[in-house]
Amino acid sequence: MTVPRNIILLTGTIRPTVDAFSTRRSDPSVRLRDYEQALRFYLGLGKGVIDGIVFCENSGADLSSLQAIARSENPDQLPVQFVQAVSDCPPDYGKGHAELLLMDRAYAQAIQGQPETTRFWKITGRLIIENIAALIATAPTTFELYIDMRLVPKALRAFGVDRWADTRIIGFTPEGYRKHLLDKRQIVGTPGAIFVVEEALFPVYLDAWQRGAAIVPRFAIQPVMIGVGADSNKDYNDLASRVKNGARRFTRRFIPSLWL
Repeated sequence: MTVPRNIILLTGTIRPTVDAFSTRRSDPSVRLRDYEQALRFYLGLGKGVIDGIVFCENSGADLSSLQAIARSENPDQLPVQFVQAVSDCPPDYGKGHAELLLMDRAYAQAIQGQPETTRFWKITGRLIIENIAALIATAPTTFELYIDMRLVPKALRAFGVDRWADTRIIGFTPEGYRKHLLDKRQIVGTPGAIFVVEEALFPVYLDAWQRGAAIVPRFAIQPVMIGVGADSNKDYNDLASRVKNGARRFTRRFIPSLWL
């Protein structure tokens, strides 16, 4: 049996545009430090966990400090590829549309044509998934798309938004990207479309899964995220988040039908 290769795909916007949908965590120097810290973490995973990193960025910012980290703080000399393009979609389409466009460009340069035994793990580049090694190790043997989705009963809405496809981390194969992610920006942000990417993608993936597509809609384990939300400025690992994640961890194991 061929052992799959695992590639981390980090998405980044170091200099967000100033518009009506501007992020609260908008200082480029602060954001760059977030990306630097995350890159160091993923490089430290080593060849026993991952086989390379692709860092894609869409604001045309200076990547020299990240490139230096890839050269000098890379103990296993993992291959690191940088993909950069300046986003040319209208700002009022929203950052979800811009990120999906960036991912499509990364697909053309770094994903398309890779063996189907290669699994890519798209992660919002400022975030550290502390248990990414366990998440990769517990992933299904085969899938085209591996994404964590929520169906939250009204009584439990304090735990999260209902009908939500979490895009902070997504696993996929090259064919999985072509089938389930390529050009999906057209349903996000454009006139007449749903603005929030997580809400726009949820019904698409739920329907495909119900029809038998090779989509796995729930992670085997609860991701542990370290970082600050761009819109909310919320610490993803504060006390309230840890309590919620404890409950999610429990239901994921003992009540798997509850997508909390």
